Amino acid sequence: MPTARFPVAGTQKLRTKIGRKPLRPRNISADLDSVQIKAKPEWIEISRVADSNKENHPVYVTPVRMESFDASLAEELSAVRKRRERLKIEGDKVEKMLRERI
Repeated sequence: MPTARFPVAGTQKLRTKIGRKPLRPRNISADLDSVQIKAKPEWIEISRVADSNKENHPVYVTPVRMESFDASLAEELSAVRKRRERLKIEGDKVEKMLRERI
């Protein structure tokens, strides 16, 4: 809707209202006519030859060498013992520092 905002001597400039336009309903019938719906195929053909489907090829992996369970358990046990000893020494140091402060 044009309105006169700034009257000028002799002529008036008509300016349109700047801002958001209100929402208008969509013309649904026009939208449906322009959209072409593709027919859904009855089945999908998957080829099993050549490299057409790489997911079906077996994966060849070199086997990982297994260590004996006794050896790995012995290593874990020694690591736990070292950790316990280290924590014990640190605890003793903390107790000694606390006794000195009192």
